[in-house]
Amino acid sequence: MTRAARIGCDVVRLARMERLARRYGAELLGDVFAPAEQEAGRDGLARCFAVKEATLKAIGTGIASGVSLRDVEVILGDEGAADARLAGSLAVVTARYELAARTFVEDGWASAVVLLSPRRTPCRCAIS
Repeated sequence: MTRAARIGCDVVRLARMERLARRYGAELLGDVFAPAEQEAGRDGLARCFAVKEATLKAIGTGIASGVSLRDVEVILGDEGAADARLAGSLAVVTARYELAARTFVEDGWASAVVLLSPRRTPCRCAIS
């Protein structure tokens, strides 16, 4: 049986991320973002958050069943490229799917689209 590709997308208002960061400060940053993500600035935080949400939507879990936003660590690249490392209960997804992500920032919004494509060959990934 073949697995189908899965897509997730999310949109985040930059001003909302800025307000949340001001209001909750280090508590929010530590609960949601990995240390490297925290260094990304306002636009980068919003891009990371959008990738996290889009990834969980593509997987089909959302934030439920013991899944944390910290289980998705986002690595931002140039010109909107992004990658994500999955940990915790999400790590098993890495063995079955390849993840590709793109982010966009425009007119006060950050957005992300995540594509999970079935792996053609088994992954010999270390699952933590």
